[in-house]
Amino acid sequence: MVFFLFVHQGLALCQTLLFTNQLTQQQIRVVPGHMISVSYMGYNGVPEFAKLTITDINDSCILLGVDPSRIAFLRGNTDGPILNTYKVIKIRDIVAFRRISVGRRILKSSLRIAAYVGTFLLVTELIKSASVSTLETYFISLGTGLGSVAAIDFLLPDKTKHRINNGWTWRVVQE
Repeated sequence: MVFFLFVHQGLALCQTLLFTNQLTQQQIRVVPGHMISVSYMGYNGVPEFAKLTITDINDSCILLGVDPSRIAFLRGNTDGPILNTYKVIKIRDIVAFRRISVGRRILKSSLRIAAYVGTFLLVTELIKSASVSTLETYFISLGTGLGSVAAIDFLLPDKTKHRINNGWTWRVVQE
């Protein structure tokens, strides 16, 4: 029983990336499984952006997404959008970040589904109405759909929020 507790605790330990801002006394903890939006200095100092789930954290890098070479049917791909699903980023190259919580992702997905269903129901009611033409129905549904998606993206943005040069520091800890 005691051996099981030690083994269980040993397996539960993982690397954690801890961002701290001394000016605002704010601390953001990032572990594998969290989604993060990050701006960083990429190859030849070119700024890049990624929004992916963290799969691993080590002393100097964070790994985002799933390595396509580990998936059998993707091994042969040397080009294309699948390559943007995996990033290895040096922590010291991070310029700005935002941790995206599970609750935020669920809320954003729920609001989008509600917007799609609401737009669909609006269109079906407008089609039944004899006073609204087909072209008017199309433009009303287009405006409603685009407007609701734009409002959701405005209220719950995915862009980075915290800039490293605004007093943020980082360190990797074992938890």
